Amino acid sequence: HNQMWIQGAPPIYLNADAPGTCRAIDALACAIRSCCDKANTEFDHLTRLSSDKDGQQRLVGSLNPTSVSHTARAVHAQGDELCPRKMISSAFNIIEREKRHNSNKKVTGLQLIAQAFDIFLENESPANGSVGSKEFTENQIYGLLEVAKTIVENPLLLYHGGPTYHMMCNVAVLIGHVLNNMHAMQSDKDDVDIMFPAEFDDVLEVFFSLRRLLNNHRGKIPLRCRCHEIPRPNLSSGPDSVIIDFAAIFPCGSRACQGFILNACSPCVAAERAQTAALLQQRKRDDDDESMAAFLEENEPGINALSQEFDLDDDSLLQALSTIMGA
Repeated sequence: HNQMWIQGAPPIYLNADAPGTCRAIDALACAIRSCCDKANTEFDHLTRLSSDKDGQQRLVGSLNPTSVSHTARAVHAQGDELCPRKMISSAFNIIEREKRHNSNKKVTGLQLIAQAFDIFLENESPANGSVGSKEFTENQIYGLLEVAKTIVENPLLLYHGGPTYHMMCNVAVLIGHVLNNMHAMQSDKDDVDIMFPAEFDDVLEVFFSLRRLLNNHRGKIPLRCRCHEIPRPNLSSGPDSVIIDFAAIFPCGSRACQGFILNACSPCVAAERAQTAALLQQRKRDDDDESMAAFLEENEPGINALSQEFDLDDDSLLQALSTIMGA
């Protein structure tokens, strides 16, 4: 439940006199805590909606003072400085500065985490930011492939301290969603580029290599620490079905990791898209209310005349009936 880690603002990162590598690690840890808080908030929000009798929608990401962690309070109070994207950008800059000052320093593991996190937090989906969108930008696809190739070339980084193994499993999940998208695009022959088959084979080859590495590593660690088991692609599936069925696997116990399977994005991006969708719906309702109010104001004299015309007492109604019967 994200209660065993250091909570609150990142003290080492905020200390300008601390070693650069330590500051970068603390920044990455703060970003991870923020994403876990977003995942827990999203899960609690969905739970509340399913048990809500009145069905009222709430904004995703709104802070409930009784349930949020100290990290969430710190990020909410200093969002411009401690938001996950700011933390990842700062960690990138610190790592690059450390590499320039000491070229012999090995920071491949930190670079891998920062690069994967940067891809996870990219929220420029071509699907207009819809919740659960499984479309990816070109930068995301190339970034995912680069991260996958790096871990395949350096498999010992899976034993790297921190969430490296879980992040690489989520990279494999996103690459699987990319393959499903590419497989669906193959049915539309008119929009397929001439280089599309070669690109599909390259992505599939990377996925096979990463899948074999992760599944082998998964069998060597305790059951409680295991992440998703990466499924085997079904290359004989038709155009109306997926080649990688994530619904058939048992997901990781982490809520943050489960979001990658369900929404094809990180918890932060899922929360942002859900909040954007809720704001758009609220704005649409407000516009509809304003249009209705303008219509009523414009046609108020006619509506009042109609109401007065039919607002008759009993004597008037009896007189009207007598006139009709007499005619």
